[in-house]
Amino acid sequence: MAYADSLDHLEKTTNEHAASDFEGLREFFDELCAVYRVQGLDVGITVNSKKRKPIGDVETYQTADFVAIPAQLKEERADYSAYTTDGQFLDAITLIRDEFLRDYGPKVKGNRAMRGRNKSWIKAQWVNGDTYDNKEKALKIGTMKERTVLFTENLRNKKPQEYNQIVMPGSGERSSNKAMTATIFSVYNISRRDVSKKIMSHEDMQEICALMNVPYDDTLVVLFKRGDMDQEATDRKIAVNEGPEVETTINDQSQFSGVPDLIY
Repeated sequence: MAYADSLDHLEKTTNEHAASDFEGLREFFDELCAVYRVQGLDVGITVNSKKRKPIGDVETYQTADFVAIPAQLKEERADYSAYTTDGQFLDAITLIRDEFLRDYGPKVKGNRAMRGRNKSWIKAQWVNGDTYDNKEKALKIGTMKERTVLFTENLRNKKPQEYNQIVMPGSGERSSNKAMTATIFSVYNISRRDVSKKIMSHEDMQEICALMNVPYDDTLVVLFKRGDMDQEATDRKIAVNEGPEVETTINDQSQFSGVPDLIY
């Protein structure tokens, strides 16, 4: 009956030469629903199911500190004491510098990695021309430039910053195994993708050095140190993993219905 009354109303009030009276139609619809005690005239129910992807990197940490250091690769003996006296930061920048200088470097290369027991405690992110500020390569939080600016600003302003977000662990990696994360901007990093901008320009390096408040260098290393474990965030991730594997959404597509989607 509700359908019949609605059709009758439309036939009486619709003029093909006049604009539709949507407000009047809405008022009629609300009255109709009240009379027949319904929540809406259904024009279709959709049921969408989505399989939940479990969180692998569950053990969550906060970030203790960070430092931005020009690598000074062309200096015979680089002195980083003006930027940090922290032994762990100094060990990390020394290992990264050595990686660049291997085999008579520095030279442009696209497949560097911190391998071996003495290096694997560092998560290295080698930023090139493609990943620096290319929106097509942007991750959930942004491009590598945007991520680094966001994380360092949070830490400068004493805001809590989840370390796991910085690490972005790959397959088989865990933030718990990475005491340090290094985001490495350099003209010596090259993308292996077929793109127009494979290498960071000197203008890019000037920009990121200025954003990090350090003198210009052709290689800048931003180091983030893992802090204390965040038990509350860890527990939340564990609870998510213990939830249902499939989330189902039932959507009532009634035009004027105010009933929200139901998720279970």
